[in-house]
Amino acid sequence: MQIYYTLGEYDFVAITSMPDDEAMMKFLLQAGSLGNVRTKTLKAWTESDSTKVISQL
Repeated sequence: MQIYYTLGEYDFVAITSMPDDEAMMKFLLQAGSLGNVRTKTLKAWTESDSTKVISQL
């Protein structure tokens, strides 16, 4: 996991990867259950993964 402290709307940004969407959802729900954590997610693909999908169009 990479964490960057930021100025502005967000205190920090974390870049992480999980084995699948279900694992990420569990992590986010556990973090949110602490009561003082709010999250916003963005799913990203590598260039090679996106090229694979685009080539199927």
